[in-house]
Amino acid sequence: MYLPQSELKNTFEKYYQFIKKRKEKNDFVNFTPYELRNINSFIFLNQKERGFELLDFMLKYQFPANWNHWAEVVWRDSSKPEFIGDMPH
Repeated sequence: MYLPQSELKNTFEKYYQFIKKRKEKNDFVNFTPYELRNINSFIFLNQKERGFELLDFMLKYQFPANWNHWAEVVWRDSSKPEFIGDMPH
């Protein structure tokens, strides 16, 4: 399948800037581990450092920590009673 390269690169550049902002400001509310799928996209785009950066960010939010998994929805503040979806996920 052919994807227009400029649009493809632009899409993942915007997503990467979103990741950086979320990581630097640490003011995000939640995310879903489905974002891990984007790691492969960064690797295919020859941007593996960005993929590892995303993985490093997400690994910090596995909860409970020793279970080595994520909830379906990961909240920055895990002390609040929020919807977490299926566990383990």
